[in-house]
Amino acid sequence: MVAAALTVLLVLAGLVAVPAPSTAEPAFPAAYAWGRNTHGQLGDTTADSRELPRPVALPAGVTVSKLTADGYGSLALTTDGRVYGWGSNQSWQLATTDLAVTGLDPVPLDLKISSPADRRIVDIAAGEAGHRLAVTSTGKVIAWGSDALGQVGNGAPSSGAVHTPVEVLMPDGVKVTSVAAGSDNSYAVTSSNTVYAWGAGWSGQIGNGSGAIQYAPVPVTIPAGTHILAVSAGDGFAVALTAAGGLLAWGQNYYGQLGNGSTDSDPHALPTPVPLPSGTTVAQVSAGRTHVVALTSTGRVLTWGGLWGATPTEISLPPGTVVRSVMGGGTFSMALTATGTVLAWGGNANGELGDGTTVSRTSSAGPVRLAAGTPVTTIAAGRWHAQAATAQFSDVTAGNPFLSEIDWLQRFAVTTGYADGTFRPTVPITRGQLAIYLYRYAHGAGYIPPCRLSPFPDVPVHSDACGAIAWLKTEGLTGGFQDGNFHPAAAVSRQAMAAFLHRYFYAGEPPLACVRGIWIGGVFYPFAPPFPDVSDASPFWCAISWLRAAQPVGITGGYADGNFRPTAPVSRQAMAAYLHRYFIDFYGFGAG
Repeated sequence: MVAAALTVLLVLAGLVAVPAPSTAEPAFPAAYAWGRNTHGQLGDTTADSRELPRPVALPAGVTVSKLTADGYGSLALTTDGRVYGWGSNQSWQLATTDLAVTGLDPVPLDLKISSPADRRIVDIAAGEAGHRLAVTSTGKVIAWGSDALGQVGNGAPSSGAVHTPVEVLMPDGVKVTSVAAGSDNSYAVTSSNTVYAWGAGWSGQIGNGSGAIQYAPVPVTIPAGTHILAVSAGDGFAVALTAAGGLLAWGQNYYGQLGNGSTDSDPHALPTPVPLPSGTTVAQVSAGRTHVVALTSTGRVLTWGGLWGATPTEISLPPGTVVRSVMGGGTFSMALTATGTVLAWGGNANGELGDGTTVSRTSSAGPVRLAAGTPVTTIAAGRWHAQAATAQFSDVTAGNPFLSEIDWLQRFAVTTGYADGTFRPTVPITRGQLAIYLYRYAHGAGYIPPCRLSPFPDVPVHSDACGAIAWLKTEGLTGGFQDGNFHPAAAVSRQAMAAFLHRYFYAGEPPLACVRGIWIGGVFYPFAPPFPDVSDASPFWCAISWLRAAQPVGITGGYADGNFRPTAPVSRQAMAAYLHRYFIDFYGFGAG
């Protein structure tokens, strides 16, 4: 199991509610940017560089789930699964040959996706040399832009750039959960927690022992038994976060970016562990151009490579700071705090630190000068510029402990929140709402099928949840209550949530026998209960045991007191956590 800080979800509960796009006007712009702007990479309709944050000129009503950037351009993934781009189009980064597109302000990108199931994008990445990647809701990868060294991954060399997005030639049956882009190569993390790479290999950045160009994805040679949760890439190197909270790195090491204490010029063509301080587990990692920044499970921020030398060095943070995520840029890095503020440190020749100066600061983090109260929820860094996006829901800001899980839930169209722009994270989820969420989660699409015949007497045929409840019954995920009803308005308990996910994993047919012990020499030795407050007589014993033992990262570790609290209601934010952990373990979404 992963280190406690990565595995134990102290609260497990609810789902979100009936979807309806928000009509409320946001109090803050959707995104800000600052730093160099010679190619319009700040997206503010000018080519003027900025030492202080300026709003990105995204269309009214657009909310941002993720930002990504390289040296000369930027991408934004919206909460409804679209992609906007701005900045340089020299390598067709904006997926268009239209000369009227200047790149000075954001434009929606036509990713040439014909399948309705794939039209929603769930992850994006931008490479320094000018290529772009996007992941669809069914796990396919789309690529476009610079392709001189196989970055697009369509199986053959091109004339240098691809302006019409194409599907990356992942092996049959492989589903991708996230992508990363190096300077001139690409990476994909799969549903089975493995990694593929393609593009340039001159520094060993493919990670398979070869220095050859790969025009189609090939597996990175990850040590046996190691599960990869995320990959980040810089100029000629990559770093991967393992489920155990360790790091692997490979590729170029001129600047000490592999963190092994050296700055040798030899390619490191196979992933090797990054020597971290004793007892350190990593919660999140990001590669800059020639350095790496990592957030530990205890909230420390470490960096190495580039300006910081070849061994991990701790960055000084303002007193009382709790960091939620980190991001590496060209010669600088950023951190997002639990209160929604942004800190930055490193090189500042182009105003990358966003403090109104061009004075560098390498050992201590200082605040980016955003307006007081700006609810930043995600950050991104290019080579010479930086970006920040604001809250998608008015009641879910950076201080929410389930921020990333709620963001993920929205990316995959499981929820759009309430019509007033809220998510209502602590409200218990009802059984009807749970049915809606599980249906969307399973099908990777934000719709519910029409209901022609009510599956239960207390479920009106025209109700929002009827189609989803009918699907639950057809798939064997529920039989309702003994009175023959479904009780759609009843709150979902934690033990019932365990049962729903357990049945979903086994396609409605869990094992007939619930093994609660072992016979040795005619003597029965019972297994310990999954939690002290789950009795041996509980009909949910096996489902809760399964929920706790799920690998590689685990779905729940219960509460801090060691109990599960099986009858407690499930909140909407905790439901986001359940589904996100289930996704990492079993790739439950998009199963059809």
